[in-house]
Amino acid sequence: MTFKSKILAALTLLVFSTIALSAQTAGKEMPPRHKERAEKRANKMIEKLGLNEQEAVEFKAIHKKYKQELKAAKVNVTSKEEMAEIRYAIHKDKTAEVKEFLTPEQYAIYDKFEGRKGSKGKGKKGRKGAKEHRQKRKL
Repeated sequence: MTFKSKILAALTLLVFSTIALSAQTAGKEMPPRHKERAEKRANKMIEKLGLNEQEAVEFKAIHKKYKQELKAAKVNVTSKEEMAEIRYAIHKDKTAEVKEFLTPEQYAIYDKFEGRKGSKGKGKKGRKGAKEHRQKRKL
């Protein structure tokens, strides 16, 4: 066996092992720490909304239903644009159902809580913000 064929065989083996490994991890469940974080966040929202036990079960069922829809949709999607459209449609449907379920006061709290989720990392923490901060310290 020549040196080139040995390298080719090694690269082929590497590619196939990488594909096999990624196929094994593709269908796995969410890691336990992510599940804990999601559960903690849901409980915090339920507490803020002041839901009783029956309402909390129904509220979690709504979220679970749309989470499963999103998971099922991911299997058949071929492009990022298509996934974005599906995600938006599912989010819109979920928001409408939650709005029907909650009182107007509770929905205002829910909307504020959900709105905050997307704002993480915004502000002057990026490169430009750091540069401005250093310039202010020099003055």
